[in-house]
Amino acid sequence: MMQKSYLNIFLPIALCFLLKTTSFAQGTSNEGTDFWVAYAGHVDDHGSRLTLFLTSKVNATVSINVGGTLYTSNGSSSVSLTANQPKAIYINPNDYLNVYVDTYDGLEMHPGKGIHVTSDKPIVVYSHISRGARSAACLVYPTKALGHEYFAISYDQLADFNEIRASQFTVVGIEDDTEIEIIPSQDSRWLPLRKAGEAFIITLDKGDIYQFQSRTDITGSSLRTVNGCKPFAVFSGSSKTGYCEAGNVVTPSSPSGQDNLYQQLLPVSAWGRNFVTAPFYNSLNGNVDIYRIQVANDNTTVSVNGSTTLAGSTSLSNPYAKGSVITFVSQSPQMINANNPINVTQFQTSQSCNSLNSQSPPQSPAVPGDPEMIILNPIEQTLKDITVYSAISTNEAPTNIRSHYINVIIKTADIPSFSIDGMSFSSNTPNTTFALNKFVKINDQYSYLIADVTASSQTGNPSHRIRADGGFVAIAYGYGSVESYGYLAGSDLRNLNQFIQPENALTNAPVTSGCDAEPLKLYVVLPYKTNSLKWDLGDGTGLKADPNPDAHYTTETINGVLSYKYRYFDDVVTFKSAGIYTVNVMAVNPAPIGCDANETVTLSLTISSPPTAKFSTIPEACEGSSVAFTDVSVGNGLEIDKWYWDFGDGSPIEIRRNGEPFTHVYTKAGDYTVTLTVEGISGCQSVPTLPQIIHIIELPGAKFSQVVCQEAKFTDESAPVEGNIIKWTWNFGDEESGLNNTSDQQNPTHVFSKSDQFIVQLTVETDKGCVNSVSSIVYAMPVIESLEDITILRGGEKLLSPVIVGKGLKYKWTPSAGLSSDSIPDPVASPQEDTEYTLTVSAEGTCAVVDKVRVKVVEPEVPNAFSPNGDGINDRWAIKYLETYVNASVQIFNRYGQKVFTSGSDPWDGTYNGKEIPIGVYYYIIEPNNGRKRMVGSITLLR
Repeated sequence: MMQKSYLNIFLPIALCFLLKTTSFAQGTSNEGTDFWVAYAGHVDDHGSRLTLFLTSKVNATVSINVGGTLYTSNGSSSVSLTANQPKAIYINPNDYLNVYVDTYDGLEMHPGKGIHVTSDKPIVVYSHISRGARSAACLVYPTKALGHEYFAISYDQLADFNEIRASQFTVVGIEDDTEIEIIPSQDSRWLPLRKAGEAFIITLDKGDIYQFQSRTDITGSSLRTVNGCKPFAVFSGSSKTGYCEAGNVVTPSSPSGQDNLYQQLLPVSAWGRNFVTAPFYNSLNGNVDIYRIQVANDNTTVSVNGSTTLAGSTSLSNPYAKGSVITFVSQSPQMINANNPINVTQFQTSQSCNSLNSQSPPQSPAVPGDPEMIILNPIEQTLKDITVYSAISTNEAPTNIRSHYINVIIKTADIPSFSIDGMSFSSNTPNTTFALNKFVKINDQYSYLIADVTASSQTGNPSHRIRADGGFVAIAYGYGSVESYGYLAGSDLRNLNQFIQPENALTNAPVTSGCDAEPLKLYVVLPYKTNSLKWDLGDGTGLKADPNPDAHYTTETINGVLSYKYRYFDDVVTFKSAGIYTVNVMAVNPAPIGCDANETVTLSLTISSPPTAKFSTIPEACEGSSVAFTDVSVGNGLEIDKWYWDFGDGSPIEIRRNGEPFTHVYTKAGDYTVTLTVEGISGCQSVPTLPQIIHIIELPGAKFSQVVCQEAKFTDESAPVEGNIIKWTWNFGDEESGLNNTSDQQNPTHVFSKSDQFIVQLTVETDKGCVNSVSSIVYAMPVIESLEDITILRGGEKLLSPVIVGKGLKYKWTPSAGLSSDSIPDPVASPQEDTEYTLTVSAEGTCAVVDKVRVKVVEPEVPNAFSPNGDGINDRWAIKYLETYVNASVQIFNRYGQKVFTSGSDPWDGTYNGKEIPIGVYYYIIEPNNGRKRMVGSITLLR
C-alpha cells in the first residue's frame, strides 16, 4: 500500500473477503464449531478494524466472545446465520477495549484478549484486519485442527517511517496452563529482549495472547508446547511492510506498495510433501511470484520441478535441517516435493516492482496490485465442492479492487467434471500462448486454470461455486490500485501422518462423513506401532479398549512414511442418529518426541440423515414428446448434491448436478417406471422414490393416398392406436396457390399451380393430444406443350423433341418400331415408311397425357442446277432433309477433277476458298454412309 506521506488521499480497504466451503463435511476441513482469533498488531493501531466473516451450509446460531465481552448486535447476544448467506461482524477496538494487541506498548502478554467464536452447527470463519488501503485477511482454522508445533512465516521487513512497522507472530492460548517454547529467528524489538536463537517459555491460559515483534523478518521462528502437547493458535505476518523480489531493479529498496500481512499458521502436523502451484495473474504480466519453503525435519530433501539442485535460479543445498527456509522466485507453475513435511507460502509483490508500471501514477497503474501472502494447501489435501466469494466493494467495506480471479490446480483427468458456477472450461492447445479461462497443462498429471470472474462478480453474483469429482486446490484473489486480496478457497487440515479414516463398509472407499443407520468402517492411521488403543466414538457408549491391537492393523506407506492402519475392533460402526460426533482414539506412542506418550487422535465426524427424494411429472405423454420432471426432494438439513434419475426405458441412469426442472424424451410407446435417488453433500443417498409409472401413448399412424389428374384428390388412410383422430391438417407444399395451400378436411382436393413435384404433409391429432405427421412427394399432372411432325429421308433418322413440363415423369411411345427407345422423352426416329407415333406421359399417382407426332419418309431429291447470284432465288445448292443422314458426306469437283467443296449436309454457295468460281458444270458424290447407295451426278452453276 502507498505510504500516507506519499499519498494525501484516503484509499479504501482491500477486503480479503470470505470464502464459504460447501465441501463434503469432514472433521479435518476448515469447517468447525469452535474458533480462536487474534486481533494482531496493525500499523494504524486502534484506527484499524477487525471484521469476522461467517458462513455456514446450514442455519446456525453463533456466539462471539470478544476479549471477555460478549458480542451483541441489536440487543441480541447471538448471531443467526442463514444457510449459504455470509455475514460480516465488525469489531471496533475502541468499543471492545480488551481485544486489540497493540504494536507500541512494548508488552508481550495480553491476558484474555482472544476472540472466541462458537456455533451450534459447523461454520466457516475468516478474519480481516483493515484500515484505509492497508488490509489483510486469513482463513481461520477451527480449534479441532490446531496443533502444538509451528514455524512463523513473513517476509522482508521495512524499517519504521513515522510509524511502527514490525514483523510479528501472535499466539492464542486455547487451554489453561499452556507452556510454549519459542525460539525466535530475530531479536525482539521490545523489552524484555528476546535474543535470536535463544529459547524461552511463555505460559498462556485460555484466551490469553502473546505477541512477538521484531524489526526484521521473523520467518523461521519456532513455537511448540512443552507440557502435554496442548494445542494453540498462531497468526503470523507484519503490521506493515512492502517488498519486491530479489534482483528487482525497478523499486527494490523502497517499494511504494505496502500492506499488513496476516495469516493463520498451519501446524506442522498438517504440512504436506507435495505442492503444485500456479502463477498469479499479475505474474504473467510483469510481476514475479515469491515462494518460501519451510522445512519440518532434519535430512529433508527438496526438489523443485524435479531438480534437487535448483529452484529457478536459486541453488538448493540438500539435505536441509529442520527450520530451514528456501526462498526463490518464478513466473510459472511449480512442482515442489520433499521426502519430509514442508510448508509453502506464495507471495505477491507490490505493483511498484513491476516495470510495466514505471511510467504510470500509483493511482492508475497498468498492472495494479499490492503485497499479499497465502499459505498453500499441499496437493494431498484437496476439496471437491466449495463456494468462494469475490471481494467486491461494498458500502461497509469499500475497496479499490477492479478485477477478480480464481486459480485452480487439478488433475488433468478430472477437468471434464470441473465447473465454476456450472460453466466448464476447455484446455489450451499445447505449446500455445497462455489464455485466461482455459486450462494449461503443467505436466503429464496436473493442469492449472486462471479464471477471470470479474464480470460475474461485479454485475451478477460475487459468490462462485467450484466443483470437481476428483478434487482440486484453489485460490481466490483480485487487484486494484495499490490494493489486492487473496486467500485459500478452503483447506483440508488433516494430519497427513496421524488421522482417523472412515470408509464405506461395502466398497471400502474412504469417506468424509456418514449416514445414520448405515455402517461405517473406522481406522486410525499412526506413524508408529502401538500396543494400546482406546476408542471413544462420541455416541455416549464411552471409552472402549481394543483387546488386541496387533490383530487389527496393516502396514502401508502413506506420504512416504511407514504407517500402521488400525481397524476399529468391532469391524463396523453404526451411528443411529444424525449429528456431529467427536471420535477420539487414544494411543500410546512407544517413542514420543517432546510430548506425552499418551496421544489422542480426533475426528469430528458428521453423520447426516439421508435426503428424501420426491419428484412430480405427468401420468402419460405421447411417444417422442418431451416429458417434464420437477424435483421436489427435501434435503433434511443438508444441500442436495446429486440427482440419480432412472427413467425405466433402458437409457443410462442420468446423474444431474442440480434440481432444476428438465425434460426427457421417450422414443417408444409403453409403460415406464421412473425412480429418483438423491444424494446430499454429505454423501448420504436417499431411498429411491416410490416408482411413478408414465404411460407413453403410441402415435397415430399417419398415412394418405392420392389420385392426381386436373384436380388432385387425397384420401386419408391414417389409423389411431389409442383414441380417435379428431384433427387433420394438410399442407400441399404449393406456396404459389396461396390460401389454397392448406386444408383441414379429412379428404381434401387440390389443384396444383403448376406441373411440378410437391411435398405434401398430413398431420393428424388424436383426442389424447398425440400428433403424428407423414410427408410424401406428390406429382402434379404433366403437360405436353409441343410435339411437332418431322420429315426424314428414307434410311435417315431424327430426334423427336417434345416440350414437356412436369417432374418424376414416365414416357411411352407407340408403336416402338423405328425408335431408338420407347421409354425416353426424346428418342431417335428412323422408320422406313411414314409412321404416326403416340406419346403417353405420366407421373406416379397421376393421370396420363397423350399427344401424337407424324414422321414422313421421303426419297432424296438432288438439284441439278443453281444460280448463286444473290437474288435470293436458288442461291444455294441444297438437298432437303439430307441432315437426317447424320453421317453423310458431300464432295463436289470441277471438270478437271479438282475438289471445290466438301461437307456433311450443309448447302454449297458456289465458292471455293471464299471466292466465286466460274459458271459451268460440276460433279458431285454423295455418300449416305448408312448402308444406302452412293449418289453421283452433275450440277450446272449459273450466274
